[in-house]
Amino acid sequence: MSENKTEYQHNVLHNMSAPPRTFVTIKPLATPVRKQRKRTNNRLVHSSYGLYAIIGVNALLRTLFGDSINIIYNRGTLSEKERHLYLRYLIEAARVAVGEKQRPSKRAVYAMTAHKLEQLESLYINLTELLNKKITGLPPFALVRPSCKSLVLIKSIETRPEFALALISRIAGGIFSSGRTPVIPNDTLLLKCFYLYSFGNNSVRTSR
Repeated sequence: MSENKTEYQHNVLHNMSAPPRTFVTIKPLATPVRKQRKRTNNRLVHSSYGLYAIIGVNALLRTLFGDSINIIYNRGTLSEKERHLYLRYLIEAARVAVGEKQRPSKRAVYAMTAHKLEQLESLYINLTELLNKKITGLPPFALVRPSCKSLVLIKSIETRPEFALALISRIAGGIFSSGRTPVIPNDTLLLKCFYLYSFGNNSVRTSR
């Protein structure tokens, strides 16, 4: 029997018309069981997996610049002019996050009006790259899911610019990856709130 098997294998190697036989075993990913949760210093600790953070660009900008800023709600897409405005606000927020300045300035936002969109994108990437050295302890990966709730109904949104931008700038395709190169947020990420779910001993980060 073994001689016949060896002869068959030898013939297959010399006969490219016979496709190789490959066996693949698929094990579906099982949802881990949530263990008991506990609160420690106003932080909700999950020992298995759970909610790591809630992020929303509009909430971040409103916290930094006040309610009078020109932010957009209940829209699916942005015009180039609107994306330009959002990026200017985010760049100013990033300057605060990396420690270039203590407070954001609306005057600085409007001073960038003449910049091309490509210039703003490059500046945003450069600033958010600096957050890798400043922010540590982020989960390696997290699932990102949109919220169906209104912005005013969501509590514990992350509004510290250093943490919020470290998360927002590393999301693509519904996945957060702490080790990836920063990317420009798409329209959906700019306009809606999102939940980040991570595995391991993580917790919901609440704003100070």
